[in-house]
Amino acid sequence: MPGHATLRATEYLARFLFLLAVVTIVACGEKATESTPTDGGTTPETLPVTFSQTGGGAVTIPSNALFLGVVDAGGINSNDALITRLTSPTGQNWLDDDYLSWVTYRSATVSGGIPYNENLQNLGGVWQIDGSAATEVFWKTAEGARLKVLFVLVSLPVGNDDPALRDIVERFKGIFTRNGMTVADVAYASMQSDDTYMDETDSNGDENLDGMERLFSVSGNFGPYGEYTPIFLVQSIGRGGDTLGIAGGIPGPMKQNTTGSGVVISTFGGDFEGLSDEDRRIMAETMAHELGHYLGLYHTTESDGGTFDPIGDTPECRSGNPTAGRCPDGGNLMFWAAGGSIEQATLTDNQRTVVRRSWYLRP
Repeated sequence: MPGHATLRATEYLARFLFLLAVVTIVACGEKATESTPTDGGTTPETLPVTFSQTGGGAVTIPSNALFLGVVDAGGINSNDALITRLTSPTGQNWLDDDYLSWVTYRSATVSGGIPYNENLQNLGGVWQIDGSAATEVFWKTAEGARLKVLFVLVSLPVGNDDPALRDIVERFKGIFTRNGMTVADVAYASMQSDDTYMDETDSNGDENLDGMERLFSVSGNFGPYGEYTPIFLVQSIGRGGDTLGIAGGIPGPMKQNTTGSGVVISTFGGDFEGLSDEDRRIMAETMAHELGHYLGLYHTTESDGGTFDPIGDTPECRSGNPTAGRCPDGGNLMFWAAGGSIEQATLTDNQRTVVRRSWYLRP
C-alpha cells in the first residue's frame, strides 16, 4: 500500500458530507458469479413500504419506530430523482436540516435517514414525503446488533479463498465485535469489470465516479443477499490510486441495485499477501470506516479542522492540520484520514447507537 494512500473517503470530491449519498449511472454487460453464504440467513422483521402514487405522499410511521429512511431512484444517467418535502407529524421540515438538506439534490439516486445522532426523535405519525413514483420509505422498530456483508471481488488476481484476504476480513469483523456488534455472516461473489481500475471520470457531472456508480447498480445481482451490505473490492481508485475507499451514501440506500448501493474499497492491485501487517490492519479499518458511513456515521472531524459530526460524545479536533497523531479523535474509526501506525477501531457509545438503529443492523 503506497505511503501516501491515506485518504479514507472522497476528500477530492466537492461537498463530501452531503453528496456521497447522491450517485448515478447503471452498468450493463457485467458478468457475475456467486457463492453461498457461510451461515444461514433470517428474514428481516421490518420491510419497506413503497409509494405507488407519483410524487410520494403521506405515510404513517409506527410510534415505536427507531429509524426512518427514504430513497428515490430515478432513471439511468438522469437527474430526476428528487425529494422535495420531508415533513414530520409535528410540522418540522427536515429538508431545512444541515444533515438532510442534500436530499433535494437532483441526481439518479438520493437517500436519507433519521436519526443521524443519539437524539431519538419521535418518528411516529403521518409524514408528508414528496418525491417521485419511485420514492420508497423504510423504517425499523428495534435496534440491531447483527450485520451481514457481501464482498464482491471485481477482476482481482485472487479468489475469495486467499488466506491474506480472509485475514483482513477477520480483522474487519473484529472491529464490529469490539464495538458490541457482530458481522453475523459474510458472503463472497466475483465479477469481471474494467471498473476494477476506477478513475475519476464523471461523465454526467454529478460529482460522483462513474465506475463506482456502475458497480453499485448491479449490487443485487449476486444471489439471495438482500439483507447484505455490498462491499466491492477493486484494484485501484482515483488519480494515482491514492483513495482507500468510498461509501455510496451517508447513510446508503436501504435497497440494492441503485447507483448508491454499496461501498468500494481499493485493494492496491489485489496482492493481499504482499501487504504488511500494518497495511492489512488499515485495509480492514477502511472497510469498517466506509461501512460506517453507509450505516449513517459522518467523520468525527473533517480535513478542514472546523467541520464535525452531529454526535454529542465524539471528540473534536479544532486544528488547521488535523492528523490522527495530534487529534483526540485520531483513534476513532470515523476520523477523516487513515492513521498509519495509529489504530483506528473505536466507536463512542452514541456512534454505536446510530449504527444499531440503522437499516442493515438486525436483532
